[in-house]
Amino acid sequence: MRTLIIGTVCLLLSSQTWAQEEKLTNEKQVKHFLSTNPILMMGSWFSVKYERGLNDKSSLVVLGDGLAMPHNTNLPYFGFGVGYKRYLSYKSIPVPGGVYLQPSFRWFLNKKGSIYIPGAEMGYLFMWRSGVSMDLGWGIGLYMREGKVDVGPLGVLNIGYTWQS
Repeated sequence: MRTLIIGTVCLLLSSQTWAQEEKLTNEKQVKHFLSTNPILMMGSWFSVKYERGLNDKSSLVVLGDGLAMPHNTNLPYFGFGVGYKRYLSYKSIPVPGGVYLQPSFRWFLNKKGSIYIPGAEMGYLFMWRSGVSMDLGWGIGLYMREGKVDVGPLGVLNIGYTWQS
């Protein structure tokens, strides 16, 4: 638990100073963010996340996951999720972007059945003028499968592109 608290403090303090100068300053709101996890893509897993800004402090998130080569029956073949990000920035910055909290719900399916994961994440979405974005975060989820409930980590490392409509 102590590591979790120290990690959160370090994330908040370091990300505020590092990303503030690189954020987009255009008056139009950034409305869309499409990303993937590059580490998972090195294996046979793929993950795609789409985020749509709703206003200057929140956005809707849709997640899609899958296994390109389902050779292990214990791994999920397909996953889908939704989330709602609430940005905690003090300034009105383009959305998506900045420190956020995100409750989410995910569902995965494999040969053994379904896995349901309600959870919550905290992170920071970095944006650069070029439109390239990076989402870093972590959280906790309740893994519900076959009548069992386990508590486990949720991690976010996505690189993507942000654009306006």
